[in-house]
Amino acid sequence: MTVDDAMTELADALRTTERQVYRGSAENLQPPCYVLGAPTLTYDTYSTSEPSAITITVYAVGKASDMDVPASLYRSVVPEAVAAIQQSTRGTVTQAVPGSIATGAREFPCYNLTTEVPL
Repeated sequence: MTVDDAMTELADALRTTERQVYRGSAENLQPPCYVLGAPTLTYDTYSTSEPSAITITVYAVGKASDMDVPASLYRSVVPEAVAAIQQSTRGTVTQAVPGSIATGAREFPCYNLTTEVPL
């Protein structure tokens, strides 16, 4: 499996939640949604030029009105993403950290889902 294959697999799995999925640029978000960040590449010690795994942050993004109370995120959006990723890919979500994501002049609450995928 290549990095591109893994990224596509993650995006396809998240689309099963019927929420919008963005790759790369997060302009014009329509939350609740998911944004896939750039992958961190992991190489085996004696690897050739191909990575053996990726770690990617999946941003589970809520509405701006949820900024002070992100309960809707950890009650529905986060569990949906975790289930979709772990049931439909070889990836594993290892951590969910609250945060925010900015797009232009707007800021949205989110959970940063650290997701590890072997290649």
